[in-house]
Amino acid sequence: MKKVKLGDVVNLNMGQSPESTSYNDEGKGLPFFQGNADFGKINPITRVWCTQAIKIAHKNDMLLSVRAPIGAINIANYECCIGRGLCAITPTSKIDKNYLYYFLISQNTNLNSQGTGSTFKAINKNVLLELEIPLPSLEEQKAIAGKLDKVSGLIEKRKTQLEKLNLLIKSRFIEMFGDPITNSRNLPTERMELRFNLKAGITTSADTIHDFEKGVYEIPCYGGNGIRGYVKEKSYTGHYPIIGRQGALCGNVQYAIGDFHATEHAVLVSLLRDDNAIWVYHLLKLMDLYRYHTGAAQPGLAVKTLNTVEVIVTDKSKQEQFATFVEQVDKSKFEIQKSLEKLEILKKSLMQQYFG
Repeated sequence: MKKVKLGDVVNLNMGQSPESTSYNDEGKGLPFFQGNADFGKINPITRVWCTQAIKIAHKNDMLLSVRAPIGAINIANYECCIGRGLCAITPTSKIDKNYLYYFLISQNTNLNSQGTGSTFKAINKNVLLELEIPLPSLEEQKAIAGKLDKVSGLIEKRKTQLEKLNLLIKSRFIEMFGDPITNSRNLPTERMELRFNLKAGITTSADTIHDFEKGVYEIPCYGGNGIRGYVKEKSYTGHYPIIGRQGALCGNVQYAIGDFHATEHAVLVSLLRDDNAIWVYHLLKLMDLYRYHTGAAQPGLAVKTLNTVEVIVTDKSKQEQFATFVEQVDKSKFEIQKSLEKLEILKKSLMQQYFG
């Protein structure tokens, strides 16, 4: 299959941020998007508008993040202003827009590897212009995009099913115990330090954490934002709720089972009373612990602060009734998750077949 340079089949418009004096939150002007860690979600939320747009993306343009996270891709659903972290890509008549969309997704790792700069990694316009893209006939392009659409649709369906099951668990908890933040059932409460022992994990060097590699790096490593990667040796074994205490997602709650490692940015929750661990995990998830963070640039949770937080107390028999319900729902989630993983492998394989 012949390959051409991306610059031969699209028009590129590198973003440029307007003066901050033109920003407003009153809906005046155009929605303003800037490439950052929040970008890459479908239909991103507009946080700000600008009245003096310098660079404009048009409806249906591809919006590619050229600064971290390099390669995140979205589609403009309406005319918008784009900052210097984004590039608007407009397909010409030579290329199908959906085919182009999947190609750009396939280039995420490649584009990341070409980022330069000491403070903010970024790619320039020339990197994009020189990208080589396989270019079959328009008819073939549309057929390829159609196949990927079908697989992507099934993936989204499975994700939606998982989300609904998670909501079912949340609804069941509130039905049985009320809202744990407002204590809507007026249950007894105690400070966390009286129910749990909260202890930060082990100081861990970043160079000991790797991608999963069978037989070498298999032990999940929990950090402040969930599983950070994998390490060689376990530090803990058992069933533990884990609270992330450092980073943008501090306050998130995970549930570790079996052998695992936890960094200094994760807090292990050991049970001091006769509570059910699964019940405690869902209780803490619903507590919205991020409310107790300090710091803006680098949010964090102090263990001493968490220790003073009041949590609801209820009978162990009711906790176990809820845990049994969760285990039944988890069986369904497991089957859906297996199907999801197979679909994601299939999509990755097709992307590799079509785009190399």
